[in-house]
Amino acid sequence: MLNETLPNTGLAVIEKADFGLRRIKLIDGSCVKQVGLKGETLRIHMSCDLTLGCMDKVLVTDHHIAESFEPFSIEPDSIYIADAGYGRGKKFEYIVSRQGDALLRVTPNHIRLAEDSKGQKKIDMVKKLDTHEDVIEFTCYIHATNKKYVPTRIIASRLPEDKLEAVIKRKKRTAQRKQSKLKAETLIYA
Repeated sequence: MLNETLPNTGLAVIEKADFGLRRIKLIDGSCVKQVGLKGETLRIHMSCDLTLGCMDKVLVTDHHIAESFEPFSIEPDSIYIADAGYGRGKKFEYIVSRQGDALLRVTPNHIRLAEDSKGQKKIDMVKKLDTHEDVIEFTCYIHATNKKYVPTRIIASRLPEDKLEAVIKRKKRTAQRKQSKLKAETLIYA
């Protein structure tokens, strides 16, 4: 369906060889519950090449295989875009170690950042984000695996005021439903 829809969006198909552009790929995974007594869950992993305007890989697994870049061939100099399910240091390192670049949405509680490559000067994201600036940007190191830190760039932007109220309401409802206390940092991250 995506291949049929993309041409109608007005996205032009660009051949990498003609313009020397880097490939841009969207990566995502979705869960689908099967019909039946057991109702097991399948996960669909997908890669969409925006540069060519087509899907280039789809893989169906059981629910034990988490969202990951590993099912995909990572092409050097390509840019991989993914949501917060992929926004972890280990997954970022996987792309970078294969000479790719990644644009990932992250949840601050799911990453560890440091000012130095050894991870000795930790970055407090609550302090960094507790500002009235519309956009903050800084370079640092993200924890990947086994005390290894990889250089990265963080860009965070403030939600528009008209969107902020709805997000705060949603966070409060979620905390209430889970019967947990809403943390101050959750509101700062929002």
